[in-house]
Amino acid sequence: MTLTQTLDEVQRRRLRMWRARSGAGDRLLVEPRREITPDLARALIRHRRLILDRLLLSEVLDTMRDAVPPGADPERWRACIEPLSYFDEAFGDLEEGYLCCWFWYSSILLPRAPFELPGWGAVGEPHEFYHSIAEVLRSADRGPSLSVAFDLVRELYRAFGRETMEALSRRYLLTDEGVPGP
Repeated sequence: MTLTQTLDEVQRRRLRMWRARSGAGDRLLVEPRREITPDLARALIRHRRLILDRLLLSEVLDTMRDAVPPGADPERWRACIEPLSYFDEAFGDLEEGYLCCWFWYSSILLPRAPFELPGWGAVGEPHEFYHSIAEVLRSADRGPSLSVAFDLVRELYRAFGRETMEALSRRYLLTDEGVPGP
């Protein structure tokens, strides 16, 4: 089952999914368990990391949407927070929509110094590199450029995904690691 099929099946069966934090890392919890078929269980295990990251990103976006800065117009502020559903609708694929949304928000936390991207080589001007990817993603025009942009975002996600999701979590959700000590 693809990620999209897995999430569609979860919705069709009216299952509830959430992240549970534990000392060993995040756990994916799904209820009611009696509704989970063996095929669905295998698919949930296969896509667990991506589902957990989607749930975390959804929490981050919800928190950002509700955290209107003092003096800001709430409607304009919320309009600036492009919801995950926009990307899912634009690309028609949950994984691509998630990756696009992840890139959108984590690009502020991705490396600013030159780095090596496995399988692609050296990135000498990260700011220009991210800007170019964002321009292609924004256009959402199917074709070779969009395919290459998603390949690059997938590689960035493999290299920096967990790290940037944790940083976004600390920044927007104020997890224990993000709360300053006494």
